[in-house]
Amino acid sequence: MVEGLFNLFKRQEQSNMRNRNGLGLGLYIANEIVKGHRGEISYRYQDGEIVFNVELPLHQ
Repeated sequence: MVEGLFNLFKRQEQSNMRNRNGLGLGLYIANEIVKGHRGEISYRYQDGEIVFNVELPLHQ
């Protein structure tokens, strides 16, 4: 699961009520935007939740 977190069309099981109609595009698009700006996106688990961090350079 973690290896493919930012992959295109990553789909979890259909029984997930929070994302029944999701296409698996959100994290892929976010990652591509961040990479396009030469930044990095990462995540960590904190207090039972997943927290994402985006770092972008000030200058290119």
